[in-house]
Amino acid sequence: MNGRGRIASRGVFVTDLVLLSEIRQRTAPVFTNSGASVLDIGSGICCLEFHRKMNALDVSIFDAVEAAIDIAGRDFRALVIGNEAARAFSAGADVSFFLDAVDRGDRAGLDAFIARGQVLVARLKYAPFPVVGAAFGVAVGGGCEILLHCDAIVAHADLNAGLPETTIGIVPGWGGCAQMLIRYGADSVADVFAMILAGTISKSAEMARDMKILRPGDPIVSDRARLLTDARAMAEALAGGNYRPPQKVRIATGGEAGKRTLLAGLSAEAAARTGPVADALATILTGNGKTSATEDEIMALERAALVELAFSPAARTAMGRLLGR
Repeated sequence: MNGRGRIASRGVFVTDLVLLSEIRQRTAPVFTNSGASVLDIGSGICCLEFHRKMNALDVSIFDAVEAAIDIAGRDFRALVIGNEAARAFSAGADVSFFLDAVDRGDRAGLDAFIARGQVLVARLKYAPFPVVGAAFGVAVGGGCEILLHCDAIVAHADLNAGLPETTIGIVPGWGGCAQMLIRYGADSVADVFAMILAGTISKSAEMARDMKILRPGDPIVSDRARLLTDARAMAEALAGGNYRPPQKVRIATGGEAGKRTLLAGLSAEAAARTGPVADALATILTGNGKTSATEDEIMALERAALVELAFSPAARTAMGRLLGR
C-alpha cells in the first residue's frame, strides 16, 4: 500500500496524507491573517496552522486562535493545531513584544497580552470539541503551553519541548505551571520546580513523555510526513466517542511550608544564580501560601510574576542579548 493509504494511530483508517500545502492549492483557508490560518483538512476536522518565523506567538496568532475556536465550535467536529514548518511547532511568545513593552514602560500592555493568552489556552482546554496538538521540532515556552492545553498530542519523535522561560529571567505565563502541577500530581511539586527552574527542554519525544509533557496515551510517530494525518485520526477518534471536555480540578500546592522546602533544596550557587526567579516560581507552584488552588488562581500568580520579572534589569538584559538588542 502506498504512502496515501495506511493505518494511522488508534486503528483509524486514513485514505490520504494531510498535506497543508496541497490543501491550500485546492481550497482557500476558512480564516487567514499574517500569523496563522484555519484550514479544512477533511473528515469534519479543521487545522490551525501557524506561519510566522519560528511560529513565535504574537497578537496575529492570538486572533487566529480565537477565530479557530469559534469556527471549530460552529462548523467542525474537532480542531488540530499543527503546521508544516521546517523547524518549529512554535518557539513560544514573541520576545520582541516583551522587550518593546519593557522599553516603553508599558506594564499594562504586557499584562493584557499575557492575560489574553491565558484566556485563549483555557478556551482550548475547555472547548466543547476535541483539540489535538501535532507536535514536532521546537515547541517551547508558549508553544509548549498550547500543547499542554490540548486533549491529546501526536508527537514526532524529534520533539524539543519544554518551558525555558527562566533562562531569560521570567516564568511561564500561559498556564505552564498549572498544567505541569496537574500532570505531576500532589507529591511532585519539587520535580516541577526543578524542571521549570532549570529550563529543561526535551531532546526527543520520549524524553518529553518522561517529563510528562506527553501523556502516556499520546502517540509518537517516526514519519514526520504522517504527523498531521495521525493527528487528524486522533481528533476523529475523540470526536466520535461522546467527547466531554475535562473537568476543572483543584491543584495541591503545599503552601508556605512547601515554598520553604523548595527554596531550601537549592544549592547556594543555584540560589544566587536564580534569585528572584526561583522565589517567584516557588510562590506560584505553592499557591502563594495556599495548600491548594484552582488553575485560574495559579495562572493569576503566573501572570503577576511574569510581568514583574519582565521589567527587572536582569530580564531586560537577557531578552536584549537574545534578540541582539
